[in-house]
Amino acid sequence: MACRGENHKPSITVVDAAMGTGKSSWVFKTLNDSVSFLDTGERYLYAAPLLTECERIHNACPTLHFKQPIPIGGSKTNHLNSLILDNENIATTHQLLREISLETRDALELSHYTLIIDEEPVLVEEAVISTGDITVLFESEMVTVTSLNRLKWNSIKYPSYTGKFETIKKLCDNGKLVFVNDKLLIWELPIEILSLFKKVIVLTYLFEGSFMSCYLHGYDVDYEKKTLDENGNLVDGSYTEHEDLIKEQVRNMVTIVDSPSLNKIGEPKGNRRPLSSTWYKQASEADLKKLRNNLRNLFKNVHKTPSGKTLWTSFAFKKNSLKGKGYTKGFLSYNTKATNEYGDRESLAFCVDVYLRPRLKQYFTSIGKTPDEDLYALSILLQWVFRSRIRNGQPITIYIPSRRMRQLFKDWLKTENHGKQKELVRPRAFNATKHAA
Repeated sequence: MACRGENHKPSITVVDAAMGTGKSSWVFKTLNDSVSFLDTGERYLYAAPLLTECERIHNACPTLHFKQPIPIGGSKTNHLNSLILDNENIATTHQLLREISLETRDALELSHYTLIIDEEPVLVEEAVISTGDITVLFESEMVTVTSLNRLKWNSIKYPSYTGKFETIKKLCDNGKLVFVNDKLLIWELPIEILSLFKKVIVLTYLFEGSFMSCYLHGYDVDYEKKTLDENGNLVDGSYTEHEDLIKEQVRNMVTIVDSPSLNKIGEPKGNRRPLSSTWYKQASEADLKKLRNNLRNLFKNVHKTPSGKTLWTSFAFKKNSLKGKGYTKGFLSYNTKATNEYGDRESLAFCVDVYLRPRLKQYFTSIGKTPDEDLYALSILLQWVFRSRIRNGQPITIYIPSRRMRQLFKDWLKTENHGKQKELVRPRAFNATKHAA
């Protein structure tokens, strides 16, 4: 069956609004006000980073009876396909969106679903396969490269293949592997999948710095950019007053640690990028001990924070080298989004300097647009910071030893609309708590 995606480009609306502006509330209200869906046959597929968010939309929109796919025959994809064929409203995770199969595409082809994506999903990432295995695949003529640079399985020579490369075969059959510059294998969600939906709505912030923005550019797909005003209404993406209010309140609730001794470890030296992934891989035991001592001193002596109120991060592969008494259990991956489980954390330490991975940078260069690394890094930092109690209008103190990341955060806090200001309603996400910035 020919996919709808082969004949037209997806219709995409990006709701780009800061954390705390009410994106989820807007979605819930919009869906609950959608009284005509039973007559039109329109259905919704809501994709969120975590299962807890799927449960949230189920509870917030009871009349729409959102269903969550469960494992059937060892796979949630089988149940997803059945739910689509039964015209059910569906709430699922980004992970299941990644696993959409040919059968799912056929089911969507016959449907009228709107896809709502809460936070940017992973549309592109490095494929885990060695250079040696890539060589074997080509020399054995198991795969070829299509005009779209996608890897195609040789179903004529290997029609019923079983063995080491079964996963590769499945990914090839679903069009999810891209060969870049004759050496780099990348996993990519086929653009045709987005085209199978009647429309796509993405809820996010700083979209221009995202992988998805570059991905859409690579396929020459336009999108309409919107945001939310102070009353929770959808408005043109150029509107900034609500975001300015959010930043004003955040400035009054954030204390950034500005200690020269604690921040010294994040000062750049020549071409060295302290606290980057490369730095952690090359860090001496003395470097790691210094950072570990900084964390212990920060939480125990400077802030005197109870263990249940701390939140910290590094690259996961060095987590064990930095953990210490009184804060170890407060670790949260630096690229975490959506979770509300840490909404009581008051003392934070973001010990990472975020850059694009080199192979992904090569991929984006090959498609014609590379994410702005500073904007990308800032979006990662802000998402992580807003897992803390600041999302509930309570003050936090944050240690950002990387000079680059600390400055990005400070610049974001200072940026505001310099046009004509007017009296606006305070966002419900925050209260009037003040804290020295």
